[in-house]
Amino acid sequence: MINGDIVYIGADDNRMHAVDAKTGEAIWSYETADNVTSAAVIADDQVYFGSWDGAIYALDTTGELGWKYRTDGWVSATPVLHGENLYVGSQDGVFYALAAKSGELVWRYRTRGRIEAGAAVTDKLIVFASTDGYVHALDLESGQRQWDFYTGGAVIAAPVVGGNRVYAASLNRTLHTLDATQGDLLWTFTAETAMGATPAVTNAAVFIGTDDGTILALSTENGRPVWQQATGEMIRSTPTIWNGLLFVGTNSGNLYALDSQSGTILWNYRLGGTIAQGPTIDDDRLYVGSTARSVQAFDLGALHLLQPPSVAVSAPIDAQTLNGQESAALYAERSQGMASIREYQRLWSAKAAMPDIDAVRDLHDVIDYRPQSPAAYQAYVILARTYAEQEAPNATDNYRAALALDDNVTLRLELAHYLETQGDRAGAYAEYHAILNRQPDAFAGMRRAGPDPLQTAADLNKALYYTDVLETLRTVDTPAALPLRAQAYMGLGRYAEAVTAYRTQIRSNPADETARMGLGLALAWLGDGEAALDLYSTVDTPESQQRQAQLFAAEEPERALALYGAASNPSSWWAATALLESQARFTETLPLYARLAESDSQFADDAAYRLFVLGQRLGDVEAQAKGESLLKRFGLNWLALRSTGAELAFESTPAIFPDNVLKDKVEALEAIGRDDLAHLELVFAARFRRTPETVLGMTQALAQQGDTREAQSIAERFVNQQAFVPPAFWELSYPRPYPDMGPWSSFWPRIGETGWE
Repeated sequence: MINGDIVYIGADDNRMHAVDAKTGEAIWSYETADNVTSAAVIADDQVYFGSWDGAIYALDTTGELGWKYRTDGWVSATPVLHGENLYVGSQDGVFYALAAKSGELVWRYRTRGRIEAGAAVTDKLIVFASTDGYVHALDLESGQRQWDFYTGGAVIAAPVVGGNRVYAASLNRTLHTLDATQGDLLWTFTAETAMGATPAVTNAAVFIGTDDGTILALSTENGRPVWQQATGEMIRSTPTIWNGLLFVGTNSGNLYALDSQSGTILWNYRLGGTIAQGPTIDDDRLYVGSTARSVQAFDLGALHLLQPPSVAVSAPIDAQTLNGQESAALYAERSQGMASIREYQRLWSAKAAMPDIDAVRDLHDVIDYRPQSPAAYQAYVILARTYAEQEAPNATDNYRAALALDDNVTLRLELAHYLETQGDRAGAYAEYHAILNRQPDAFAGMRRAGPDPLQTAADLNKALYYTDVLETLRTVDTPAALPLRAQAYMGLGRYAEAVTAYRTQIRSNPADETARMGLGLALAWLGDGEAALDLYSTVDTPESQQRQAQLFAAEEPERALALYGAASNPSSWWAATALLESQARFTETLPLYARLAESDSQFADDAAYRLFVLGQRLGDVEAQAKGESLLKRFGLNWLALRSTGAELAFESTPAIFPDNVLKDKVEALEAIGRDDLAHLELVFAARFRRTPETVLGMTQALAQQGDTREAQSIAERFVNQQAFVPPAFWELSYPRPYPDMGPWSSFWPRIGETGWE
């Protein structure tokens, strides 16, 4: 986002950066707790943006924090400022209206899916979309639903409003055009592949990119294609229109300029990384950012239509971080004479010389020298990409070797794409599936590569991607698809359609208990409890007993309690205690809590503590003593300490850094501007070394650098793997930024509901 003479851009270094628009020099940066994933919005000397730490930030134009509002999910959507309110959705599925000046909540609206992109505004409506496949239109002032439209597939891009119309692209390959006032469908266009980009709209045409790299120009009147142009590179950024030109960035890091009338490609320019946000034009300059950690500005006034422009300003976000062989040569030169990072000097020299055979040998030497190091990881990646370009079979082995050291989403997605291009659909499918919950659009690759749509649908159901299950099964007409469709309908809350699917399944297989249980649940959600009970009574399982008890609980609590008590599963006993406590029948809960505390279930420690508390307050000395005794069998734990009134307190452990060789490497890498590799040296040392003092020292260093999540993850893993660990690891497992969080936190609402705590 550009405002006056300043460019504001967020990055995956956990910072929002302010950069001089004329010179590209850094002015200030503000650090968040995670990657800054949304674009910024600037108004009235305030800078608004979201972060993957779940917060919405408001800074002043000097980089000072004005306010912060925390949501329960990542915030990747660009905020929208309208009037006195800031509107933004979160991946927790909630759309928020906040007072722009104070950050106070005005209203919020919950959807059934994640909200990954920004919104559009009409005179009275705020329009946004969610991954449950719906486009939502709410009243700006009250947040009340005015209309919604189901697209049939997840929507991860922002809708656009133009000429009293809403344009929304869906991952089911369709662009929908709706009446902005009523939400009525006007026309659709279906492409060959998914559309995950926000369109650009003029009076005459809609411009949008697709996942197969096609750029489309469609008539706004009826959606018919005006022209289409192939780039072969996935497009997820919004096109930008200027002076008869169309600028489009791709996921492969290329910026294309096309004639907007004919679609002819005039030139393309290589930035590297991924261009996720649309190019921005301000004051005759074109600004483009990419995940190569730089933002570049081009002088449009000196533009020659048939040649790419020269860079007017290049502002690396991560100081002096470049890409490719030139940057490798630069760092090789800068590291000359630094004995502590000699392997990196050799790595960069080899990268600059690739694909020379001696360079390949040098990369293998780097790997052999320190097999579990960031340098080895980088060497594997260089080899993998080189072999991939040559279509050599050992590309896959090198990708997997790199991922064994650092299982990051970007590289695994790169491997999936490579396997797909090589015709290894099963291998590509496995990689897409592995990152499904970390890369929300990986399901598009699963659908594309999946050899069996039924298996794909089953995997998507498990991951709660219900709209994509229905899309995967759209052309599948076999009995085996019925339960998968029914499960998806249930997940989407489309219970009437689930009833139809389950009944069809039961007609073909009357003995199918899973279908009868599913039909019963769908009927229960539709309010037909009697029919649900009839179905549950035909299935003799603990789950069936529990569901019958849940239906009886409101009107016939004694029947419910009898079913809960006769069940063999601890979750039913736990449900019985909740029902008894809701009726203030606390004495009757004591034997159930004792039964739970003596089990091996997840409820055991909480039940023992509850037995102790109720025994104490009811004056039942025997129950109190039994609860205290049962708590002790869990060893050192917070609930046992709470029962005694004691506090668990450790003296803060001084930071240590036991490995001077590693310390020298970290400092040398930081000295030449490679903070990213210095950070990875700490991470890899903490992950792969086994001596407690080294792991502790590296983990403490990560925590001190602000990487609390990585430090916590490593500390927890060490605690789980070792029988006895120093107190400092427990301290890192519950870090200072979250002092009130712990494994017991999820049970506080339960205890508080009874009024006892």
